[in-house]
Amino acid sequence: MRRFRIRPVSPSFLETEIIAHDAAPVLHLIERMNCREAHIDRDGDYAFSVRLGDNGVWLVFQRQPVSDRPAMSHFG
Repeated sequence: MRRFRIRPVSPSFLETEIIAHDAAPVLHLIERMNCREAHIDRDGDYAFSVRLGDNGVWLVFQRQPVSDRPAMSHFG
């Protein structure tokens, strides 16, 4: 099980933690919080950020590099 910490962008929401096998329950919890954008930590490290779009679709993205290692090319 992993520990996810939800850090809302808006200061009007409190940080929340959830323990789950994967990140799917995180999105459900953010939606129940009525929070539209948050940064997510997984096991103490930044993992990703989410924003609820105007059309109701979650946008999942990263605000900072997860690693300083260079990317590996699979094509040569």
